[in-house]
Amino acid sequence: MPLLLLLAFAFVDLAEGWQYALTAPRATPPVDVVWTEEPVEPRERELWYRVPVPPALPEDPQLVFRSYVAAFDVFVDERRVYSFREDAAAGRMRLHAVALGGPGRLAAGGTAGRVPARHYLYFRVPRGTTLPLLGGTPTIAARSDVPRALIHLTTAPLHGDIEDVILGAILIVIGIASAAVSRVRRGANTSALLWFGVFAALYGLRLIVDSYLLLLLGATPRQSEYAGAWITSVISVPGWLMARSLLGDGWRGMLRWQVWAFALFAPIAIVAGIVTGDPSVLEWANNVLVVLGGLNILLNLILTRKQHTRELRMVLIGSTVFMLFALMNNLSALTGRSVDETPGFIVFVACLGYASTRVFMRGERDRVALEGELATARDIQLGILPTSMPSVTGLRFAARYAPASTVAGDFYDFVAADATRVGVIVADVAGHGVP
Repeated sequence: MPLLLLLAFAFVDLAEGWQYALTAPRATPPVDVVWTEEPVEPRERELWYRVPVPPALPEDPQLVFRSYVAAFDVFVDERRVYSFREDAAAGRMRLHAVALGGPGRLAAGGTAGRVPARHYLYFRVPRGTTLPLLGGTPTIAARSDVPRALIHLTTAPLHGDIEDVILGAILIVIGIASAAVSRVRRGANTSALLWFGVFAALYGLRLIVDSYLLLLLGATPRQSEYAGAWITSVISVPGWLMARSLLGDGWRGMLRWQVWAFALFAPIAIVAGIVTGDPSVLEWANNVLVVLGGLNILLNLILTRKQHTRELRMVLIGSTVFMLFALMNNLSALTGRSVDETPGFIVFVACLGYASTRVFMRGERDRVALEGELATARDIQLGILPTSMPSVTGLRFAARYAPASTVAGDFYDFVAADATRVGVIVADVAGHGVP
């Protein structure tokens, strides 16, 4: 039984009960302030975090957590147990293990036990600090389990994002492969495949940027936020270009104007984020434009005369599903319930990939068929040209025939009148092509 208790209490996650308050600079935790459950920015005042200490603790408890700020203090009730000051740590991940024992230790005698109610852990962040302070969920572990707790704290967030990372990597590979194939076979029928590849690769990159992997590799939360916002601003351009490749300019050129609108909006959103220091400052405008753009595509799919084709039916299905998910996600601010649009996007990408690939393959089949016709025409053409030169005393004939393309419409021949006279025919067919 004691062993089971020790294993059960080896890690105590402080996931619930966090509160926040802003105060003037002070040396001890505040007791006469209003605490809120919503995080706030410590712009002109100090920010205090607090969380109740769990009643059951492991032996010799150690607080293990990640931080992203250059300075903060940790208190147990009114006792300061840890201070951190490192200018280079601003925005960078740092791991900490803080002993919670000593005078007035939480667990009497250094063994697992119960503590009186209302013990609190406090974090003090100096004013002017940019959030976030903590990464993930701080943990209380036994001293002997601190190494495992540090590994768990560092890698656990990646476990929750592993599906996004894998899906992002797959989309990047698919996108690069699609773009590469479209460049190998240049032509009007490959533009949809090219923009599909760029779109899929950017979406996959955004999934990875929004995951914990970037932080684990050394990026700051701010850098990750900016990268995600910039990709979000740019990604719509290849998406609408792909739709335009499949549908044309649309009713009264609406799809063409839509591409231009997003091409102009992307740099404006990026510059606005840099100037204001908030990379998502125009995210609301992007959401509105995306919804309007999706509705524009649906309208043109309904109005187009080509809607009977299998490719456009698939695009219509994918667009409808994705628009429903995107609409619910963009309206989540009103309902208070966040909706993950990733499943809808997967359906959308699958439909677009099918349509783009089918258009490309049909173009390849047409190209192969045309090449076959041209080869046949070339054989026929060469078959009607003279295979030998006339033999006339005192004259020597020579001919060289080099078409500019696979097949040409030029013709020549010789007509022998008698032993001393030969007629030469040179003709150029009007027009081009196999006919």
